[in-house]
Amino acid sequence: MNAKPSGRPRKFSTPSRVVTLTLPEATLEKLTTINADRARAIVEAAEFAVPTGEADRARVEVVAVGAAMGMLTVPYSARLQEVPGLSLAQILPNRYIIVLNEGTSFADVEVALMDQLDRLGPSDGYEYPIVTELLQHLRSLRRSERINMAEVILVAMAS
Repeated sequence: MNAKPSGRPRKFSTPSRVVTLTLPEATLEKLTTINADRARAIVEAAEFAVPTGEADRARVEVVAVGAAMGMLTVPYSARLQEVPGLSLAQILPNRYIIVLNEGTSFADVEVALMDQLDRLGPSDGYEYPIVTELLQHLRSLRRSERINMAEVILVAMAS
């Protein structure tokens, strides 16, 4: 005869533990729009922000900007942050647009990415595929002459 487990049923199928935390009221209200169960809402928000499966983890994506234009987005990459003349601007959790600093050419970035790949290898797990895929996208766009440069409004931050 199988004994029925006592206590509350498991909420999650994976290992879990009790965590006590203090959150702002506004955050608690936002969580209820995701799921009425706070724990499930936090899990869903975390999964959206930082996907864990390789199939879920988009590296380089093109996001539509108007009817006929798109913008490249990438996940955070420490190696991309090291590329001279290139900055990452966060637009969503773990999604960044690529910003070329004033005076940096498209060709400069392409060469810098090739240099980054020379320093990386397939064993660099997370970083290598991001840099490789971005370089492939940029080469393809340049060769097909489908690249346009546009300006964004930057505001000096008060110090």
